[in-house]
Amino acid sequence: MVERSRCDQFDEGIGRILYHRGVDGRTSPDWLREAAVAVRDEASRFLVTVLQCIRHPRRFAGAWFAGATRAPNPIGYVSTSLAITAAARSVTAALVGGADDGGLWSSLAVATLPYAYYALLGVLCHVVLRLGRATRPLSASLAIALYVGGGPGLLLTLSLDLDILLYSAVTGGASLQHGFADAPPWARLVLLALALGTSALFLMALAAGMRGLHGRSRLRTVAAIVFALAGSGLLLSALHAMFHFALGVPHFLFHLRRSTPIDIWF
Repeated sequence: MVERSRCDQFDEGIGRILYHRGVDGRTSPDWLREAAVAVRDEASRFLVTVLQCIRHPRRFAGAWFAGATRAPNPIGYVSTSLAITAAARSVTAALVGGADDGGLWSSLAVATLPYAYYALLGVLCHVVLRLGRATRPLSASLAIALYVGGGPGLLLTLSLDLDILLYSAVTGGASLQHGFADAPPWARLVLLALALGTSALFLMALAAGMRGLHGRSRLRTVAAIVFALAGSGLLLSALHAMFHFALGVPHFLFHLRRSTPIDIWF
Protein backbone atom coordinates (compact mmCIF):
# COMPACT_ATOMS: atom_id res chain seq x y z
CA MET A 1 0.00 0.00 0.00
CA VAL A 2 2.87 2.30 0.87
CA GLU A 3 4.69 1.43 -2.39
CA ARG A 4 1.58 2.19 -4.46
CA SER A 5 1.18 5.54 -2.73
CA ARG A 6 4.78 6.45 -3.55
CA CYS A 7 4.29 5.44 -7.18
CA ASP A 8 1.14 7.54 -7.41
CA GLN A 9 2.98 10.53 -5.96
CA PHE A 10 5.85 10.01 -8.42
CA ASP A 11 3.51 9.73 -11.42
CA GLU A 12 1.59 12.79 -10.30
CA GLY A 13 4.80 14.80 -9.89
CA ILE A 14 6.07 13.77 -13.33
CA GLY A 15 2.73 14.72 -14.82
CA ARG A 16 2.94 18.20 -13.34
CA ILE A 17 6.43 18.61 -14.79
CA LEU A 18 5.63 17.33 -18.28
CA TYR A 19 2.15 18.71 -18.91
CA HIS A 20 -0.02 21.72 -18.16
CA ARG A 21 -3.14 20.05 -16.80
CA GLY A 22 -6.55 21.64 -16.47
CA VAL A 23 -7.60 23.44 -13.31
CA ASP A 24 -10.08 20.77 -12.26
CA GLY A 25 -7.66 17.90 -12.98
CA ARG A 26 -10.14 16.13 -15.27
CA THR A 27 -9.06 17.53 -18.65
CA SER A 28 -6.47 15.83 -20.86
CA PRO A 29 -2.83 17.01 -20.99
CA ASP A 30 -2.47 20.18 -23.06
CA TRP A 31 -0.01 18.60 -25.47
CA LEU A 32 -0.77 21.03 -28.27
CA ARG A 33 0.29 23.95 -26.11
CA GLU A 34 3.37 22.04 -25.02
CA ALA A 35 4.29 21.38 -28.66
CA ALA A 36 3.76 25.03 -29.62
CA VAL A 37 5.93 26.22 -26.73
CA ALA A 38 8.68 23.74 -27.62
CA VAL A 39 8.66 24.77 -31.30
CA ARG A 40 8.71 28.44 -30.35
CA ASP A 41 11.63 27.97 -27.98
CA GLU A 42 13.69 25.93 -30.46
CA ALA A 43 12.96 28.38 -33.29
CA SER A 44 13.99 31.27 -31.07
CA ARG A 45 17.26 29.57 -30.09
CA PHE A 46 17.97 28.77 -33.74
CA LEU A 47 17.36 32.32 -34.97
CA VAL A 48 19.39 33.86 -32.15
CA THR A 49 22.30 31.54 -32.94
CA VAL A 50 22.11 32.37 -36.66
CA LEU A 51 22.25 36.10 -35.89
CA GLN A 52 25.13 35.63 -33.46
CA CYS A 53 27.13 33.65 -36.03
CA ILE A 54 26.51 36.33 -38.65
CA ARG A 55 27.13 39.42 -36.52
CA HIS A 56 29.62 38.30 -33.87
CA PRO A 57 31.07 34.88 -34.81
CA ARG A 58 34.29 35.42 -32.85
CA ARG A 59 32.44 36.33 -29.66
CA PHE A 60 29.97 33.49 -30.16
CA ALA A 61 32.73 30.87 -30.55
CA GLY A 62 34.40 31.88 -27.30
CA ALA A 63 31.12 32.00 -25.41
CA TRP A 64 30.00 28.64 -26.80
CA PHE A 65 33.19 26.88 -25.72
CA ALA A 66 32.86 28.44 -22.26
CA GLY A 67 29.27 27.17 -22.02
CA ALA A 68 27.87 30.71 -21.83
CA THR A 69 25.31 30.43 -24.66
CA ARG A 70 21.94 28.74 -25.14
CA ALA A 71 22.86 27.64 -28.66
CA PRO A 72 21.29 24.37 -29.86
CA ASN A 73 23.40 21.28 -30.30
CA PRO A 74 25.48 21.70 -33.49
CA ILE A 75 23.93 18.63 -35.13
CA GLY A 76 20.37 19.72 -34.39
CA TYR A 77 21.20 23.28 -35.42
CA VAL A 78 22.70 22.33 -38.78
CA SER A 79 19.87 19.84 -39.37
CA THR A 80 17.42 22.74 -39.23
CA SER A 81 19.54 24.71 -41.70
CA LEU A 82 19.78 21.63 -43.92
CA ALA A 83 15.99 21.27 -43.95
CA ILE A 84 15.62 24.93 -44.94
CA THR A 85 18.18 24.44 -47.72
CA ALA A 86 16.39 21.32 -49.01
CA ALA A 87 13.03 23.11 -49.05
CA ALA A 88 14.50 26.11 -50.85
CA ARG A 89 16.16 23.87 -53.44
CA SER A 90 12.91 22.04 -54.11
CA VAL A 91 10.98 25.29 -54.52
CA THR A 92 13.67 26.70 -56.81
CA ALA A 93 13.70 23.56 -58.96
CA ALA A 94 9.92 23.71 -59.28
CA LEU A 95 9.96 27.40 -60.27
CA VAL A 96 12.66 27.09 -62.93
CA GLY A 97 11.43 23.76 -64.25
CA GLY A 98 14.54 21.84 -63.24
CA ALA A 99 14.56 18.09 -62.76
CA ASP A 100 13.69 17.16 -59.16
CA ASP A 101 12.44 13.60 -59.52
CA GLY A 102 14.59 12.00 -56.84
CA GLY A 103 12.11 12.54 -54.04
CA LEU A 104 12.60 13.73 -50.48
CA TRP A 105 15.68 11.69 -49.66
CA SER A 106 17.43 12.79 -52.83
CA SER A 107 16.70 16.44 -52.03
CA LEU A 108 18.06 16.03 -48.52
CA ALA A 109 21.19 14.31 -49.83
CA VAL A 110 21.87 17.16 -52.27
CA ALA A 111 21.22 19.75 -49.56
CA THR A 112 23.74 17.97 -47.31
CA LEU A 113 26.67 18.62 -49.67
CA PRO A 114 27.26 22.30 -48.73
CA TYR A 115 27.32 21.44 -45.03
CA ALA A 116 29.72 18.56 -45.63
CA TYR A 117 31.93 21.11 -47.41
CA TYR A 118 31.70 23.50 -44.44
CA ALA A 119 32.67 20.67 -42.09
CA LEU A 120 35.65 19.81 -44.31
CA LEU A 121 36.84 23.42 -44.19
CA GLY A 122 36.58 23.36 -40.41
CA VAL A 123 38.66 20.19 -40.15
CA LEU A 124 41.35 21.57 -42.49
CA CYS A 125 41.46 24.87 -40.59
CA HIS A 126 41.99 22.91 -37.39
CA VAL A 127 45.13 21.31 -38.84
CA VAL A 128 46.85 24.69 -39.18
CA LEU A 129 45.47 26.19 -35.96
CA ARG A 130 46.60 23.13 -34.02
CA LEU A 131 50.26 23.52 -35.04
CA GLY A 132 52.69 24.87 -32.48
CA ARG A 133 50.93 24.09 -29.21
CA ALA A 134 47.93 22.25 -27.83
CA THR A 135 44.66 24.08 -28.35
CA ARG A 136 40.97 23.28 -28.70
CA PRO A 137 39.93 19.77 -29.75
CA LEU A 138 38.95 18.87 -33.29
CA SER A 139 35.33 18.40 -32.22
CA ALA A 140 35.18 22.06 -31.18
CA SER A 141 36.54 23.24 -34.54
CA LEU A 142 34.01 21.04 -36.30
CA ALA A 143 31.21 22.45 -34.15
CA ILE A 144 32.13 26.06 -34.98
CA ALA A 145 32.29 25.18 -38.69
CA LEU A 146 28.77 23.75 -38.42
CA TYR A 147 27.49 26.76 -36.50
CA VAL A 148 28.93 29.17 -39.06
CA GLY A 149 27.68 26.89 -41.84
CA GLY A 150 24.17 27.01 -40.40
CA GLY A 151 24.23 30.83 -40.29
CA PRO A 152 26.32 32.60 -42.97
CA GLY A 153 26.57 29.26 -44.80
CA LEU A 154 22.78 29.04 -44.92
CA LEU A 155 22.65 32.53 -46.41
CA LEU A 156 25.18 31.36 -49.00
CA THR A 157 23.02 28.41 -50.08
CA LEU A 158 19.92 30.61 -50.24
CA SER A 159 21.80 33.21 -52.31
CA LEU A 160 22.64 30.49 -54.85
CA ASP A 161 18.95 29.63 -55.12
CA LEU A 162 18.23 33.30 -55.74
CA ASP A 163 20.99 33.34 -58.35
CA ILE A 164 19.39 30.37 -60.09
CA LEU A 165 16.04 32.17 -60.20
CA LEU A 166 17.61 35.36 -61.57
CA TYR A 167 19.75 33.44 -64.06
CA SER A 168 16.74 31.51 -65.27
CA ALA A 169 14.75 34.72 -65.66
CA VAL A 170 17.37 36.41 -67.86
CA THR A 171 18.58 33.40 -69.87
CA GLY A 172 15.83 30.80 -69.72
CA GLY A 173 18.33 28.24 -68.36
CA ALA A 174 18.61 26.66 -64.95
CA SER A 175 22.14 25.26 -64.68
CA LEU A 176 24.81 27.08 -62.71
CA GLN A 177 27.30 24.26 -62.94
CA HIS A 178 30.09 26.48 -64.19
CA GLY A 179 29.49 30.19 -63.86
CA PHE A 180 27.17 32.71 -65.51
CA ALA A 181 28.66 32.72 -69.01
CA ASP A 182 25.28 32.86 -70.79
CA ALA A 183 23.95 35.80 -68.78
CA PRO A 184 24.09 39.39 -70.11
CA PRO A 185 27.04 41.41 -68.79
CA TRP A 186 24.92 43.51 -66.42
CA ALA A 187 23.23 40.40 -65.01
CA ARG A 188 26.56 38.60 -64.71
CA LEU A 189 27.84 41.34 -62.40
CA VAL A 190 24.75 41.11 -60.20
CA LEU A 191 24.88 37.32 -60.03
CA LEU A 192 28.60 37.25 -59.23
CA ALA A 193 28.26 39.97 -56.61
CA LEU A 194 25.51 38.03 -54.86
CA ALA A 195 27.36 34.71 -54.95
CA LEU A 196 30.84 35.99 -54.10
CA GLY A 197 29.55 38.49 -51.53
CA THR A 198 27.83 35.80 -49.47
CA SER A 199 30.85 33.52 -49.96
CA ALA A 200 33.09 36.23 -48.52
CA LEU A 201 30.69 36.69 -45.60
CA PHE A 202 30.87 32.96 -44.85
CA LEU A 203 34.67 32.80 -45.03
CA MET A 204 35.09 35.88 -42.83
CA ALA A 205 32.66 34.46 -40.29
CA LEU A 206 34.48 31.11 -40.34
CA ALA A 207 37.83 32.85 -39.81
CA ALA A 208 36.43 34.95 -36.96
CA GLY A 209 34.82 31.92 -35.34
CA MET A 210 38.02 29.89 -35.49
CA ARG A 211 40.00 32.80 -34.11
CA GLY A 212 37.56 33.22 -31.25
CA LEU A 213 37.70 29.51 -30.47
CA HIS A 214 41.46 28.97 -30.66
CA GLY A 215 42.70 32.43 -29.67
CA ARG A 216 45.18 32.49 -32.52
CA SER A 217 46.49 35.56 -34.34
CA ARG A 218 44.75 37.02 -37.37
CA LEU A 219 47.65 35.95 -39.59
CA ARG A 220 47.51 32.33 -38.41
CA THR A 221 43.74 32.27 -38.91
CA VAL A 222 44.00 33.65 -42.45
CA ALA A 223 46.66 31.04 -43.20
CA ALA A 224 44.29 28.35 -41.91
CA ILE A 225 41.51 29.55 -44.23
CA VAL A 226 43.86 29.63 -47.23
CA PHE A 227 45.12 26.13 -46.41
CA ALA A 228 41.52 24.87 -46.06
CA LEU A 229 40.51 26.35 -49.42
CA ALA A 230 43.59 24.90 -51.13
CA GLY A 231 43.23 21.46 -49.56
CA SER A 232 39.52 21.25 -50.28
CA GLY A 233 40.15 22.54 -53.82
CA LEU A 234 42.56 19.71 -54.56
CA LEU A 235 40.21 17.10 -53.09
CA LEU A 236 37.15 18.42 -54.89
CA SER A 237 39.08 18.63 -58.17
CA ALA A 238 39.87 14.93 -57.89
CA LEU A 239 36.24 14.13 -57.03
CA HIS A 240 34.91 16.21 -59.94
CA ALA A 241 37.18 14.22 -62.25
CA MET A 242 35.54 10.98 -61.09
CA PHE A 243 31.92 12.02 -60.43
CA HIS A 244 29.48 14.54 -61.84
CA PHE A 245 27.95 16.55 -59.00
CA ALA A 246 27.07 20.10 -58.05
CA LEU A 247 28.24 21.13 -54.59
CA GLY A 248 25.64 23.87 -54.32
CA VAL A 249 27.99 26.64 -53.16
CA PRO A 250 30.93 28.42 -54.82
CA HIS A 251 34.20 26.55 -54.29
CA PHE A 252 37.71 26.57 -55.68
CA LEU A 253 39.18 23.78 -57.75
CA PHE A 254 42.95 23.42 -58.11
CA HIS A 255 44.26 21.54 -61.14
CA LEU A 256 47.86 20.39 -61.11
CA ARG A 257 48.07 19.36 -64.77
CA ARG A 258 46.07 22.01 -66.60
CA SER A 259 46.93 25.34 -68.17
CA THR A 260 44.38 27.00 -65.85
CA PRO A 261 45.35 25.85 -62.36
CA ILE A 262 42.51 27.57 -60.45
CA ASP A 263 38.83 27.36 -61.22
CA ILE A 264 35.61 28.34 -59.43
CA TRP A 265 32.62 26.02 -59.57
CA PHE A 266 29.18 26.04 -58.09
